[in-house]
Amino acid sequence: MFLTWLIAALSSGVSCGLLGVYLVGLEMPFLGIAVAHAALAGAVTAHFLGIPTWLGAGAAALLIGLLLARLAYSSVRSDLGALSSIMLSTSMGVVFLMIGLTRGEMSSLLGLLWGNILFIQPQGAAALALLTIVLGVFIAMSGRLLDALVFARQSETYAFDPRPVFLIFMSLASFVITLNLEFVGGLLIYALLANPAAAAYELAESMGAIRRFAIVFGVTATCGGLFLSWLFDLPTGACIVLLSTAIYAGALIARRKTLPIQGRTKG
Repeated sequence: MFLTWLIAALSSGVSCGLLGVYLVGLEMPFLGIAVAHAALAGAVTAHFLGIPTWLGAGAAALLIGLLLARLAYSSVRSDLGALSSIMLSTSMGVVFLMIGLTRGEMSSLLGLLWGNILFIQPQGAAALALLTIVLGVFIAMSGRLLDALVFARQSETYAFDPRPVFLIFMSLASFVITLNLEFVGGLLIYALLANPAAAAYELAESMGAIRRFAIVFGVTATCGGLFLSWLFDLPTGACIVLLSTAIYAGALIARRKTLPIQGRTKG
């Protein structure tokens, strides 16, 4: 079983680290949290209806992910943060409504909220590992186009139509987030999407280096959080998130220490 947990931790760190590079770089972090909470709402609703939670989570995440990807390059781009916030609050309303209507054993629902390593099955870990490979191949093949999305913020400056690339990216993001629910938890996964990537942007100067840093920080957070969870019998998701926050804090400190040195060198 430990091998299953390790595969899930490694896959989660790599996939969320890579996704975060572009969600943070595009200054669209609310897309990640809106999709995560949509997946959570879909999972809880599916549980209430007696159908597989992964099916409800995946359908809801994909629907919201594609909708937000479409809106990201439309006339409502400036209102995307507000729309994401509305979707987030609506999703949380659905989550707590379904929890309130649910009777009987609720440990699996709470695991979806906060993450519970005990609920991770070998097939789920294998699916997450496979999807992580697919995401890595897509980014390797489309890296230049995705990097252009980060550096050219206005769609009219692109030498290509960004919408198909971003639609594929958000589709993959939706499934990655869905498969990470049981490991990290729907209320906490946003931190794993944002913190390692934000730390990478503090320390690296090129997109290649940013991606490598984000992967290392993501894996450190997931594997380190898994170890802390096992060592002290603590919630897995909480350990992962707090460790990722500590990594970001460390990156800020390291950045502040190097800036004066760089300034003196340039002078």
